[in-house]
Amino acid sequence: MARIRELQTLLGLNLDEIAVVLRNEDRIAQIRLSYRDERTSDEERWRLTRECLCLQEDLRATVEAKRIALDGFPPPTWMPASSGGRDPASQPAANR
Repeated sequence: MARIRELQTLLGLNLDEIAVVLRNEDRIAQIRLSYRDERTSDEERWRLTRECLCLQEDLRATVEAKRIALDGFPPPTWMPASSGGRDPASQPAANR
């Protein structure tokens, strides 16, 4: 439950996006175990590596899409236009 809240709060993901992220994370954990198993062939390790890279790219794309959406979100009306959409309190003192 904590991971779900973290994904909602930090990344602003909805429940459908969170389900995909959690499935991908679970599969990556399974891949890691299979890869480390001494009975896994080199050919299978290559296949697992490619699958893991695809899953990681999907996760990266999800986060990047959310970041782009948030970057395009207009600043709150209470924030001065001169701050460039950034909270002036979060900027270094030299920039204020």
